[in-house]
Amino acid sequence: MLEDLAKYRYDLCDFANAQGAYQRIIHVYDQLLSDGRKRPDWLESRANAELQSAACHSQQVQPIEAVAALEAAEEDLRNAWKIFGGEAMYHDKVANVYNGMGHSFLLVGDSEQAERILKLSLESMQRSVANNQPTPQLLKRMIQNQLWLALAIDHQENSDFAMQLEQAELNLKRLLTLQKVDPDIDFLMTQRAWLRSRHQILVGDLDGAEKTIEEEFQREMSAPHRDFSLGYHDLYQGRLQMNLTTIHSERNNPQEERASKRRAREHWKMAAQTVGRASAMAAFSLLQSWCEDEALTDNESNASLLPIRWLSNTRPHQPHGSGWPKHLIDSARRRRQRWQLANLSDYENG
Repeated sequence: MLEDLAKYRYDLCDFANAQGAYQRIIHVYDQLLSDGRKRPDWLESRANAELQSAACHSQQVQPIEAVAALEAAEEDLRNAWKIFGGEAMYHDKVANVYNGMGHSFLLVGDSEQAERILKLSLESMQRSVANNQPTPQLLKRMIQNQLWLALAIDHQENSDFAMQLEQAELNLKRLLTLQKVDPDIDFLMTQRAWLRSRHQILVGDLDGAEKTIEEEFQREMSAPHRDFSLGYHDLYQGRLQMNLTTIHSERNNPQEERASKRRAREHWKMAAQTVGRASAMAAFSLLQSWCEDEALTDNESNASLLPIRWLSNTRPHQPHGSGWPKHLIDSARRRRQRWQLANLSDYENG
């Protein structure tokens, strides 16, 4: 029952209450393990709760608490799987721990911590398959790890970005020889296109970025699998449209720029109506895109009230902790757009 409650709270992006529920689960296993018995199933269950607690801390921008929970989870997993499952199973399990944590640090903007933890995850996965043929499921996790790692490195302007992205693309080709495209693979391919085009824009290769985006749009139109349930498809399609917006802006093509921006917002609005992390990220992206738009006319400024009011009515919990509306208010203040500041203050006050 506690596990269901904690997951429900987490999926609603109610991270504070989810963390409290996971902490109660940890306390239950603390009591069970207090007599010195090292049952591996209890240790693993406590580790899973510690991992989820760490993710909640990360979402609330509490990296010190998140790292402490991660270290506790790693210790429990080490003790459990060395008793029960052996070294290879331990490495596979702890890789999943680090993968989730690395992504959590990416979400709160701590790219250095994300890089460190994602590299530990990759090392654990590589050790777990050192003497075995990797399964499609493991390849999916490795590709996701390498895409997140590339993003963490790219945030730091590190030359290792290209190597990580190339490794992800090689593993993606390898994966496609083992099974047909499914929703998981489809999502990885969309992430890859977004990340590659983003980097191409940063280094000034606008033609290459546009080609990457257009190829992904063509693939997306013919893809047989779509997983709309969690909103990730629309989240990343919106991000691709915003990359295209940047290209049109650099080329001084305002009409196409505004068309791409509208399409991005439509994708994010669709994603924000789902439940879970993608929903929160899409709501944040949608609101941020309105705040940072310098080219709005008076009529468009009034129209922006609609998504802001819609977000305030449909998002009961803020995606990045209680501080992110203030970040957007500060952004609006810097741009001296009084209508944005007023609207965001209304949003923050409910």
